[in-house]
Amino acid sequence: MMDTKEFRVNKFITLKLEGKDTIIYVNGERFDQCKFLLLDVPLDEITSLDAIESIDEAAEKLDRSMEGNHHNMSRSITPEEEFWGHCSNLQVWYEENYNTNIIHSNLAFPLLKKLSEIGDPLAKRVFKEEIAKRLMNGNSTVIKFLLKEKYLNFLTIEEFESVILTTNIENLKILVPLLKKKGYYNQYFKILEFIAELTPQDYSILMELAEEYHKYSSLIFENSKLSYKERQIKRVEFAYKAINILKKALKLKLSDDLQAVIWAKIGVINRDIGDLPTAIDSFVKSILLNRSYTDAWDCLKWLIEMIIPDRICSKYIKETYIRDMPDWIKKKLRLLFL
Repeated sequence: MMDTKEFRVNKFITLKLEGKDTIIYVNGERFDQCKFLLLDVPLDEITSLDAIESIDEAAEKLDRSMEGNHHNMSRSITPEEEFWGHCSNLQVWYEENYNTNIIHSNLAFPLLKKLSEIGDPLAKRVFKEEIAKRLMNGNSTVIKFLLKEKYLNFLTIEEFESVILTTNIENLKILVPLLKKKGYYNQYFKILEFIAELTPQDYSILMELAEEYHKYSSLIFENSKLSYKERQIKRVEFAYKAINILKKALKLKLSDDLQAVIWAKIGVINRDIGDLPTAIDSFVKSILLNRSYTDAWDCLKWLIEMIIPDRICSKYIKETYIRDMPDWIKKKLRLLFL
């Protein structure tokens, strides 16, 4: 007969030692989830772990396998020792209001989610708080886990905004590329916008935000889940967000060369959404600031060559934007005959 030991953490969580395995039961049902427990930390490591804020950080620091590879431990432990170690950790975890710093995230969050689903009032209260807390602390391993397992979906956009307000910029910058990689674009843009508001004089931040808006305006147009009209509306919406950010950058004390780059980018965005007269005007402004800026010249030349054969739009453009170009620009573009 199999020797079974049992430990009750609370009315929802029970641990059993079944043979050599420690099994967690939630509300009487077996809970199958990877468990990791830092046991038998060598004495010479204790000082180096003083500044550690979570088990996840300790695991990284000690270079442990999150699968609990006991061969890497300085000495082997018995199944019973491991069982009581898990019991002790989960008991402390419960007494500390399910603080996810105390046990590894790949156990803490699935377990907390399950407890919340079955009606544990404490778990229901702290579940979202713990997600927000671990997003804010800047540990990339934990953030990657939360995003991969879609825990961010449990926070509304309003709740996510409150997380942003209490997170320092350095930690937000860690979160930005991870959100983008996992396709959380709403949250991604919220952070970039917040950083831009905090650092309104930061040219690089403004340019990054504008570039991402522009990329997303094209990406959203490829979204087959939306109707053509919806895609077009979204595309224009994000394009104008990019343009507005670039115009904010123009208010900074920038060299003529940098201003020329910005006007050329505004021209490209207007070209992409079909506003050709404004695109031409933007490229001309870019060239007036930097006569040798080849990107602006190339874009303007391409646009003119595309428009001239078009009898529908060319007359209006000829009579306005092309007619009013400085002669030296028209000469270079060979448009003096217009």
